[in-house]
Amino acid sequence: MTRKRSRQRGFTLVEMGAVVVIVSVLSMIAMLSYRRHRGAARMAEAAHLTADIRDAQEAYKAETGVYSNVSNTAASYYPSPAPGPFVTAWGDDCKVCRSVDAWRKLHVEPSAPVMYGYATIAGIGAVPSGGGGGSSSGGSSGGGASGPPPTLPPPGSTDPFYVVQAQGDIDGNGVSCIIFSASNNPMLTVTNEGE
Repeated sequence: MTRKRSRQRGFTLVEMGAVVVIVSVLSMIAMLSYRRHRGAARMAEAAHLTADIRDAQEAYKAETGVYSNVSNTAASYYPSPAPGPFVTAWGDDCKVCRSVDAWRKLHVEPSAPVMYGYATIAGIGAVPSGGGGGSSSGGSSGGGASGPPPTLPPPGSTDPFYVVQAQGDIDGNGVSCIIFSASNNPMLTVTNEGE
């Protein structure tokens, strides 16, 4: 009786190493793609809500004849005064606004918690309404990033204006992305996109 020896072949160490390298590379590519997609989605949140605030300001002016001066300064962000790599629910009283219900009066209500902080100031000419306390400069907040200078009407102008600014630090590295818009310029200005 002759016995045949069956040859069972397994994976060699080189083959296993190649599989591990391929899986690692694919995982890294997937993770980078996910981060890029998440950053773009957060940027879309800020751009969309900034446009909603612009629309709300125009509706408010159509109803009352003036824009709503919601925030104490263009860098008094709501719902989080120092936005970071976290989401914050919208709808609580605003402690950095002209009144605690200023955003509710403007009828801006996002459908989900937000990652950016938002501010809007308004006035006549180049002076924010409400006297004192209203700064028309970008200022700094949370992470030390300062915003672009607002595009306000020239001094002596009697035109009503508003400024909208959003700030976020979605990766928590201390560098903020700032999105800015003003009544006399419908374009969004973005500083540090992707941060």
